[in-house]
Amino acid sequence: MQPLVPAGVDLRDFAFMPVDVQRLLTSETWVLGNGDERAAAMTLWLVSWHQVPAGSLPDNDRMLSHLSQAKSWTKIKAHVMRGWLLADDGRYYHPVVAEKALEAWLEKLAQRLSSGAGNAKRWGAEFDPAPIEVEMIQTRALLAALNPQSRQLSKRRLSGVPSGSKDNPGGNPKSIPSGVPSGSQETGTGTGNKDQKQEPAPHAPSSPDTPATPPPTTDAGRACLLLRQAGCARVNPSNPDLLAALAEGVTPEAIRDTYAEKPNATNPFAWAITTARARHAEGPKPISTGPPRVNGTPRISATMQVLQDLEDAKNGKLDHPGNQLRIAEAGAAES
Repeated sequence: MQPLVPAGVDLRDFAFMPVDVQRLLTSETWVLGNGDERAAAMTLWLVSWHQVPAGSLPDNDRMLSHLSQAKSWTKIKAHVMRGWLLADDGRYYHPVVAEKALEAWLEKLAQRLSSGAGNAKRWGAEFDPAPIEVEMIQTRALLAALNPQSRQLSKRRLSGVPSGSKDNPGGNPKSIPSGVPSGSQETGTGTGNKDQKQEPAPHAPSSPDTPATPPPTTDAGRACLLLRQAGCARVNPSNPDLLAALAEGVTPEAIRDTYAEKPNATNPFAWAITTARARHAEGPKPISTGPPRVNGTPRISATMQVLQDLEDAKNGKLDHPGNQLRIAEAGAAES
């Protein structure tokens, strides 16, 4: 099983973990557990929030015993680990905790996108939103697989342009794009008091013909976006093979078209890159553009032959084999 959360998801600066109270109290782990089992289960859920990746636990009984703070881990392990799934990276993931972690990670990425664009505008520095945008696409795909009804998925995806800039004159004055709360755990600020109403920033209505995000500004980001649009679930814009392929001259479109040939490969992302690189290294097959040949000798058309004869006659080259042959044929015809 693939990990439910990307490897780089780090929420250790998120002091608060959201808890769906009704969902927790009606879960089998809670309903069927005794006091020790409930305490250990809740402790591991909380501990996993600050693991990396967030929402995961190590596959090690001694570490789990320590993290759970259980007095007799071996007796309660079977019940406490209900719902946890062991992934290919050797770590356990809980779908519910992973869902909350992905939602928080999207919030963090949105904050980075807004801050990066704002700083670029303020200080005149360069800012490339493509890596963050690609990471947001990956995170949204994983979240949709766990909970298609997540509220984070209904939020308008952000661009790298801060609201209120010259490129978005209708934005809000605080340079916070639409869909981002006025504060986040990453910045340590709140979301305002309960009586304060936050008016959404005006923006152009979205439509199927209007993309929610602008195209990435890097070839790696564009290649990953094209692959995602073609159906490739797992992409990585910082993949060394991808970067090497682009440096060699392989285009993002070529990688996308190669992926379409075999989307069910064991690792379609890696296969598409490797195959596209190999084809680019071989180069285009040579195409013969010269005149057709007969037994190795170029064959020219009748029109070209007549033009050549006229040129030879003009230059006095009567000993040309073609002229001699035609003179002989003409003499035989006269006789």
